[in-house]
Amino acid sequence: MDFRAPPDQTQSAHGSFISQSEPAVPAPARKPLTIYMLESADLDEQIRMLYEYIFPLVEKIHPTGAKHITRLVIEGENNYDLVNLIAEPNRLRAHVEQIAAVLQAREAGQDVHFPSLKKKKKRMRRKKNI
Repeated sequence: MDFRAPPDQTQSAHGSFISQSEPAVPAPARKPLTIYMLESADLDEQIRMLYEYIFPLVEKIHPTGAKHITRLVIEGENNYDLVNLIAEPNRLRAHVEQIAAVLQAREAGQDVHFPSLKKKKKRMRRKKNI
């Protein structure tokens, strides 16, 4: 029996074969999604780009229902808020978990609404001078 490595592979110290044609360094992460990329595309393309970028992130957070949650994350939000959400993993996680909780509550028959990314401003009442 011949236990030599094929020509494009070398044998590691542990006896396994390592391909020399595959890079030793992992491939770089995908390009970040920028507001410029989104704004230069038409609406349908923007939605596709956002969905393709956000879906894998949502799937890691909440694997069941990731498609529906991703659509709800994108729906009704502006590009600036979504790009900021992508840039802040903890904020994305919190938003996804809120949406998942709302979906679960709705399945249980409760009347609840989806959260918005926008922070609500409290209005200050002015005192009338008498």
